[in-house]
Amino acid sequence: MKNLIGAFGLGGLLLLSAGCRQAAVPTSTPAAGFTLKGRLEAAPTGTVVSLLTTGNEPRVLDSARLDRQGRFRLAGQVPEADVYALSFRPGAPLADSARSVMLVLSNGSAQQVAGDLRRPAATYTVRGSAETAHLQKMQALIRRQDQRVGLLERRLLAAASHPDTLRLIQRRYYQSRSVFRRDVRQFVQSNSGALAAAYATAYLLDFSLDRAFIDSMRTRFEQLRPDSRYTKYLGAKLRLDTSAPIRELGTQDFVLPGIDGRPVALSSLRGQPVLVYFWWPSQRSFRQEARQVHQLCAEYAAQGLRLYSVCLEPERANWRQVVAEDSLAGVLTWDPNGQASYARFPLRSIPASVLLDAQGRVIGQDLRGESLVERLVTLFD
Repeated sequence: MKNLIGAFGLGGLLLLSAGCRQAAVPTSTPAAGFTLKGRLEAAPTGTVVSLLTTGNEPRVLDSARLDRQGRFRLAGQVPEADVYALSFRPGAPLADSARSVMLVLSNGSAQQVAGDLRRPAATYTVRGSAETAHLQKMQALIRRQDQRVGLLERRLLAAASHPDTLRLIQRRYYQSRSVFRRDVRQFVQSNSGALAAAYATAYLLDFSLDRAFIDSMRTRFEQLRPDSRYTKYLGAKLRLDTSAPIRELGTQDFVLPGIDGRPVALSSLRGQPVLVYFWWPSQRSFRQEARQVHQLCAEYAAQGLRLYSVCLEPERANWRQVVAEDSLAGVLTWDPNGQASYARFPLRSIPASVLLDAQGRVIGQDLRGESLVERLVTLFD
């Protein structure tokens, strides 16, 4: 998992101003701006400290060189109250190696930073900002997840020739992601008024698995921070997903012809969790994804998962040929051009999926790729 610094792509993208000034002893806080002062341990003389915006195109707001005591002072104005990066580069301003920490800044704030340059993200402390304190809590969640993933990666390398062990490690990875998302949701709920909560909702959760939670928090953020770029991002992201969430299927059954031509009712699978998967083999990538979904469901069949596979291929002969060639298993049904599927489900695009519990209640929608694997791991393992 990428850490918070990597998520912003700061590593090789930071171009610092060549005209860095020597650090000076701070005097007073500009009325309409910010001040940042601090002291760093184990910092080479001449290390450049820069404050940058975050995003796809970081921009330097101010920079300075550490003095012989490792002190620095930055001052100026920020475009808005937001998450910013404090970057430390030893030597020349354009040195390859850079280390960064994140903080929340707004005009009028004065913060004091301290830390060890050998491990800035893990050791830095900030006084003078409750918002940055919330951000540090969020970063601690990210570091713990990085440690869990790092441990699994080492186990993965050691088990390269053992398929059963590889499968177990994969499941442990998705379990760790589920735990991380749970921790993030708890953090957001406990600190909903903090800017870090809006950031975490926008960038650390899964829009497929956490959509209802994200939507509820977006409503909250629109009340608290209507002009925040994170609130606007959440609104735009949710508007792009125009598919209506399926709350329940109601009493109407869903019946399609099976591989032998006889009708198969979705209700016949009631009593076990069911993945209803809509697919179309018109493109190689779609067909490959369908094969992987059928294989994945077959792995969980012993734990009770049933697959109700709905192929939208117009020609029955073509569908049967794909089933045979790809050795697809499960409850296989055919809906030419998706006429019955689109009439019964609010499908926005194909492939699509609906996950039902044993009572036929919807517990997942539009799960694909890692989101689908993670949901199944959470449900069964």
